[in-house]
Amino acid sequence: MINIYVEGKPDERLIEGVIKNKFPTTTAAYKIVTTGGYTNIKKHTIPSEENRDNEGINLVVFDADSSTQPDGGVLKRKEYITAQNIFVDDVFLFPNNTDDGDIEILLEQIVNPNHQQIINSFNRFQEDIGSRDFTTTPDVCKYIVPAQKSKIFAYADILKNSYAEHKNSVKNISLLDTRVYCLPDTDFWDLESEALLPLIQFLQKYF
Repeated sequence: MINIYVEGKPDERLIEGVIKNKFPTTTAAYKIVTTGGYTNIKKHTIPSEENRDNEGINLVVFDADSSTQPDGGVLKRKEYITAQNIFVDDVFLFPNNTDDGDIEILLEQIVNPNHQQIINSFNRFQEDIGSRDFTTTPDVCKYIVPAQKSKIFAYADILKNSYAEHKNSVKNISLLDTRVYCLPDTDFWDLESEALLPLIQFLQKYF
């Protein structure tokens, strides 16, 4: 059994989509386990040990996050995972296992080219908010530039017709579910994008 430990639903759905799209003939048995965050990986020490004892493989696919965050950045996040004494065979960190960041950065890179104008418009909005001084008093907080997660949610939410169709085909998905971003619907996401190659090459070793 290949256990793939991820942080949340977007990670689970992306990896599931990549496996089914890129390795359709795989006979490998696998299970994707959502941990609810990188700090929860230590709760899976016993299951990972049992899987290893049964000649299984344990993979971790988490966000690298920013080096300004606790245990953030590629190097520190891998050091944190190693220090938890979980039985891990291999680790991949979003967006590409080399740069700091998260799954939302990767998702922006694999947006369907037919809808790239949505992302371009949101980027201009972010730049405009970030460049303007909306205050007349020094040290008073300006408007907050929307986070990367907001951009990806907005992108998915704007394509409501496609999302409605997707919602009808997948159970338990809310129209405004910020956790799934319509993954892995190929009308939203380009699963042929070169940005996915690092993740594909990582999974290819096991599928």
